Formats: sequence, structure tokens, C-alpha cells
Amino acid sequence: MKKTAILLAATLMTSTAAYASEWGSRSLRLSDDMTEQQAINAVGYLPSSAELKTCGQQSSTGEWTCKTLRFGSNQDGIFILLQRSSDGLWMVNSWGVLP
Repeated sequence: MKKTAILLAATLMTSTAAYASEWGSRSLRLSDDMTEQQAINAVGYLPSSAELKTCGQQSSTGEWTCKTLRFGSNQDGIFILLQRSSDGLWMVNSWGVLP
């Protein structure tokens, strides 16, 4: 039983580290004006969270509704900021990799 628990813990730590090290290379697959689905496909994982927010409070063009997709955790992963286009699709506005 003890060997099984140690093996399971080692496997989880290894796969988490491998998962985390991929975010930078996966972010290189993203580009401005991708649709939400294209961005999800480019990252290769489903988002761990999605949230509607108000963006641009301090911009010269004014506030706008945005959607944030997170992949991974709050400490390690990718976030993508989406803006709704005139035809109603959510499009990539910007993104970043968390350390």
C-alpha cells in the first residue's frame, strides 16, 4: 500500500510539471482575432474557467464586455482575453502566460 501511494504521488507530480511546462509553447499557437473555439483548439485543452468581465475602464475608447478563459491554475497556465465582435463571435484580444 505504501509503495502504491508513493508511486501515485510521483506520477501526479511528474504529469503536473510536464503540463505546466507546456504553457509557453502552447501560447505561441495563439494569434489575435482567432475565434474562441480556434483559441481553445490551439491550446489543446478545455479552459479550467471562463468569466465575463468589464474591460477597458481606463482606456480612451471606454469600457467593453470581455470574456476571460483560464487554462491551468491561477499560479501556472494561460489566460486569454476575448472581445465580442460585431457579428457576435468572441475573438482573441490578448493573452498571457502565468509563471
